[in-house]
Amino acid sequence: MTDNLDAGAVAMARPGDLGEHMNVLIGVKGTEHSSFFETIMALGCLTAAADILLAHVVDVEPRSGIEGGRERFMVHRSLSSTRSGQIESAELEAAHAVLQTAHTVLTSGGIPGGRIRRTVLRGRPKELLRQLAEEESIDLIVVGGRPGKPGPHSLGKTARFLVDHAPRAALLVRSQ
Repeated sequence: MTDNLDAGAVAMARPGDLGEHMNVLIGVKGTEHSSFFETIMALGCLTAAADILLAHVVDVEPRSGIEGGRERFMVHRSLSSTRSGQIESAELEAAHAVLQTAHTVLTSGGIPGGRIRRTVLRGRPKELLRQLAEEESIDLIVVGGRPGKPGPHSLGKTARFLVDHAPRAALLVRSQ
């Protein structure tokens, strides 16, 4: 079922239909603005009774594409283990910073900090978020659309996959 809601959000299922207590997975990419989280809270999806899992997936696909390009152009020297470790460390540091920002926005909005968990994963986001939703018995998966991009390009590949293949209800939030 699809409802048009205020603040540019589209619900694929009515959150109230899921019961009082919900396990909510929010895929956090890092490009969300506080309006993304404010919209989610305004819709009533996140209550003091909700258990929230903020998840950020460090996408390994871009780096493997770079390595493949190096091989195609006969640059046989791969990254040193030191350099590779520095990149990995920077990716994880950025991921934790993104999740901390999301956590701060949610607690500022009245969500108890003890009800919010955070996780950082490495791999392909669409597959890992779907798997995480199944493993954690998630009731509602919340993903964001691309701000300011109406039409067929308003969803990225991860959001499109999760909306189409979510094991549970999915909520697409388009923030302005």
